[in-house]
Amino acid sequence: MVIEYQLDKIENLDKLYSGKLVSIHGRVIGLYYDSFESHAYFTVADPSGMVLVKVVEGNSQTILLGAIVHIRGKIALHDKRVYVTTKDVSKMQTVEDAYTEFAEVPVPKESDIPNLEGKKWVKPFKQEIERLTELSSVTLEKERNINFIGYGIVACIIALFLPIILGVPLFFVGIILMFYTLFTREARVTGYEVLQRKATVA
Repeated sequence: MVIEYQLDKIENLDKLYSGKLVSIHGRVIGLYYDSFESHAYFTVADPSGMVLVKVVEGNSQTILLGAIVHIRGKIALHDKRVYVTTKDVSKMQTVEDAYTEFAEVPVPKESDIPNLEGKKWVKPFKQEIERLTELSSVTLEKERNINFIGYGIVACIIALFLPIILGVPLFFVGIILMFYTLFTREARVTGYEVLQRKATVA
């Protein structure tokens, strides 16, 4: 089975629909850590525009602010605005891979990055802003989401106290959640470096 990704400029992501597979190149101009979900977000830009990326899958690696990356992922929606969830993130060499144009994309101050651009999210969503940390680098590892084991155990325990007609389906849901954890791995944050802003001298 061949998975087809649509190679596109970031500005053209406005025209795509949820679930569409995309392949884009760009420079990481904003990097964030969500302490609640232990996920990383980054803002990636090419000469045509910017878009928010949520790292949910991918290789174990360290991503730096300013890095040139190739992203394979899927269009997702939040409040009718699009962003990208990753299947894979690869770091590119600007010279060897002929991506010098992306090295010329500036890395602005975080305050200069807009929340939205057209129909695209550029920064993480409002409800997540308070728990986000701005980073200069983030290390990701493929790990099991143990939360699903907990949810599965709770579902099985609750099922024991319910009538059979409700308890049996809930028990099987609990089992599925526990098996889901065993057979899936997510890109979880295992280390990061907080971005240090240079103080200005009056």
